[in-house]
Amino acid sequence: MLQKLIISLLMIITVVGCQEAQMQKEGERAVKAFIAEMNPELAKKITQIETEITLSEQKIKKLSELRLKHPNHVTKIEFSLQKWTRLQYKLTNTLKEISEIVESAYVTYELDRIQGGKQFNKMSQQLLTSADTVLNTANATKTVIEQGIHELETPPPAPNAPHIISPIIPHKREAPPTVSLLPQKLYKELKGHTGDINSIAFSADGQMIVSGSNDNTVKFWDLKTFQIIKTLRASDDILTVALYGNILATAGNDHHITLWDLTTYTQTQTLKGHHGVIHSLAFSSDGHTLISGSWDKTIRIWDITSATEIRHIQTKDSIYTVALHPSGDIIVAGSFDETITLWETKTGKLLRTLQGNGMLTVYSVAFSPNGKQIISGDLSNTVRIWDADTGKSLWILNGDKDVFGGVFSVAYSPNGEFIASGSGDETVRLWHAETGKKLFTHPGSESEVRVVVFSPNGHILASGHDDNTIKLWHHTLKMDH
Repeated sequence: MLQKLIISLLMIITVVGCQEAQMQKEGERAVKAFIAEMNPELAKKITQIETEITLSEQKIKKLSELRLKHPNHVTKIEFSLQKWTRLQYKLTNTLKEISEIVESAYVTYELDRIQGGKQFNKMSQQLLTSADTVLNTANATKTVIEQGIHELETPPPAPNAPHIISPIIPHKREAPPTVSLLPQKLYKELKGHTGDINSIAFSADGQMIVSGSNDNTVKFWDLKTFQIIKTLRASDDILTVALYGNILATAGNDHHITLWDLTTYTQTQTLKGHHGVIHSLAFSSDGHTLISGSWDKTIRIWDITSATEIRHIQTKDSIYTVALHPSGDIIVAGSFDETITLWETKTGKLLRTLQGNGMLTVYSVAFSPNGKQIISGDLSNTVRIWDADTGKSLWILNGDKDVFGGVFSVAYSPNGEFIASGSGDETVRLWHAETGKKLFTHPGSESEVRVVVFSPNGHILASGHDDNTIKLWHHTLKMDH
């Protein structure tokens, strides 16, 4: 008897579920028929967006296959692949938003038909304008992307280098501030590079900035005069720089790490072992160990004194970003497979994998100054705060709903109270680390923000952009409570 009752209930649930699905489909058809009749031009625009989404999916598939077939040219292919992925994400979100408003317009129309109102025409025109805007942006973006898809060039050979490393000069960092320092006012723009700014590092005393760019150069800037002190030339794009004392490490598309002696501004050593683009470097707190993350699906640990590889960690997918715990005992890495992984430095053992709902390719990760939290930025335009010990997601910080762009870079202020993020939506944002509250947003002058870094004392926030500039944001004071 009970078994029959259960079967009957399951049949009723199935029938009801089928009826609900059928009703939903009928509702979707009614909305499409309604918009086609009331505003054929808007219906056409919606169809165009759907077509663009399908085309972008095809492009992403082809580029993914191309990346596998031509591993020596993964850099150019990967950048195109990321742009197409972001375009698809933008179009999908836009279509979803328009569809929701169209459905609302349909309901409004039905109410108007019953009650005699006239609201739909105005709403329809607003939707048409929105559709036009996103399609124009999509077409412009597609043109730029397609121009670079087939530009596969072999990078020039790396220059010969001497093989002597000067003794490491210890850091003399300024003490963390005792007040909250909010970089709020743009007070200087540094110009000199001819390519995207991918990476920035401050000297320990905060008097100098080092920048790495797609123009194959590293530049050193005096923050008193805002002039270029020195320019170093590399064999390919500089995607990441790391600075400790008088030792500078640079890496990028040429698959190796270059060490420079800043007492003489000369190349001292080349660290070889990676077989793919190196997108992230991090020094240990004593400057004797360097961590590198690569698109060859490895994290490598290097001894700087002997310029040798200590060990390498094999990962499931390409690594975009790495950071070291203040103790040096744990490595955190962000990957193309939409995960964050924590590894034991001494053994290379995987400690934990962090996964977030809706999280996409992880572009940037950082430990808080006390090592208790991790922040991450990813392609979904989201900043996330994690508990470093448990892996629990504490906060999910989203950008404004009317903007789009992956979060390329995140950074903690020296006192750990604030978080900065730089995004593809051309903005620099400041957040309160404890509450997750967004404090303010800086426009990026119509240029993607590739990197954000606080000065050692927190007085300055530097941001690097794809318009070849570095922007310096000054602070206002807000007393801690």
